[in-house]
Amino acid sequence: MEYSLDGEAHFHWIPGYGWSMPALLDGSWTWMVGLLLDGRTIMGPGEWPDRLIDRTLEQRLEKHALLTEVSDWPHVTLTYVTGTQVLPAIGLSGIPALEEASGPADLWWYDGESAVHLTLVAWPEGQDHWVLRCFARTKEHLPDTLSRVGHPGPVDSWCSICCRFLQPSLPSYMPQGEPGYCIPSPSGP
Repeated sequence: MEYSLDGEAHFHWIPGYGWSMPALLDGSWTWMVGLLLDGRTIMGPGEWPDRLIDRTLEQRLEKHALLTEVSDWPHVTLTYVTGTQVLPAIGLSGIPALEEASGPADLWWYDGESAVHLTLVAWPEGQDHWVLRCFARTKEHLPDTLSRVGHPGPVDSWCSICCRFLQPSLPSYMPQGEPGYCIPSPSGP
């Protein structure tokens, strides 16, 4: 992630959103993120439409800080596909929402022992693709965290945190117990 301008600052008009300047390079997307005048961020990679990503730069920093905190915890990765601008109905219970890390493309719930992260990962025309990650501080508590999701989606095919396939039918699948589970080894993922 880079937060800076490269060269002369310039603005361009994005219909429906207003003036934007390229201010961030999202390393995981390898794509520029625009900063709107009101502090929100926007991105439209490739041929996908522009989409609001963050409420503020502060919220963006909070979501990345929380992901860094929990990324080495055992986790399960699920997937959902919805219509455009439609959140998946996950029915989460028992873990408080963390508003300071949540925005238009990321929702976080966190209680210190468990974390749940719903994130928008793709938005081709007419569809939104979401990933839900359930984290627990220990592998013994991971089933309890997952049980708090009222409508679990299917296991995703890839964990972008561990960089591994999650389903036995895919090449280089590394068994982690149940399909979809990533249990980091003591030496790391």
